[in-house]
Amino acid sequence: MATWFRNYRFALLAGVLVLAVVGGIAYNIWWGSSRLPVIGRVPDVTLTRVDGQSLSLRDLDGKIKLVSFIYLRCPDVCPPTTAKMAKLQNELKREGIFGRDVVFVTITIDPERDTLDALKEYAGKFEADLSGWYFLRGSAEATKSITNGFGFVVQRQGDLVIHSNRTYLVDGDHNIRKIYGMGDTFDEEAVKQDIMNLLED
Repeated sequence: MATWFRNYRFALLAGVLVLAVVGGIAYNIWWGSSRLPVIGRVPDVTLTRVDGQSLSLRDLDGKIKLVSFIYLRCPDVCPPTTAKMAKLQNELKREGIFGRDVVFVTITIDPERDTLDALKEYAGKFEADLSGWYFLRGSAEATKSITNGFGFVVQRQGDLVIHSNRTYLVDGDHNIRKIYGMGDTFDEEAVKQDIMNLLED
């Protein structure tokens, strides 16, 4: 028996190594690749909804949140991002998860000019379902606090507001799990897949 083991020891060790590598690859494909890393935490800042009610992202405990920052005079990426989110909203409605398991949050970065009424009108143009899509406005101090908390850079230049091109996926435990672009770089199909993966975690 000892002689047999010595003769085939290398083959056995090689076989175990191959199985380990194959197992690791399978894990990454079927399990590991679907899990999104934690990037950061959502700041606890209270803002105001278009209906005048107060809301913090922490109030949406247990729900997956897609968070965007916009301003209503934005000449480039904000409107197409909102349009793509509206399309995604309708797809998630068909899945029966919008508003129940997944909500959208859009926050103005220009609270001095973007009133609650103006935000509500903007939401209406995109047929946003306000039962699951929250358009929020805060004071200048609160806006700065939440943008800093997300790492979203904002700089005013005359009538324009220069800002990061970022949209955020937040899980039900207030962790930032993925960062997407805005406008052309916002891929709603990729966002939907990540949402579905988070729901399965």
